[in-house]
Amino acid sequence: MWPAVEVGPLQGYRASSGMGLGLDEGSTMTATTEGGRLILEPRSVVLQRLRRRFSGVPRSARLADELVADRRAETLREDGN
Repeated sequence: MWPAVEVGPLQGYRASSGMGLGLDEGSTMTATTEGGRLILEPRSVVLQRLRRRFSGVPRSARLADELVADRRAETLREDGN
């Protein structure tokens, strides 16, 4: 997954203030990069975003199996078989 950063008491500001992010000491942050920027987000925010993104996918879906089948079919097409 992504690198995780734990908020501790000696990391620049008092985590208990949370800066409106709902952070407490020990909160887990997710670190990503985008366009040369480092982005730290609470893990809960990332999970909510992923749940919304995949909310339309049925729980019974086997995405890994579908990907493997798609790749195999593509290989067969490329090989002319």
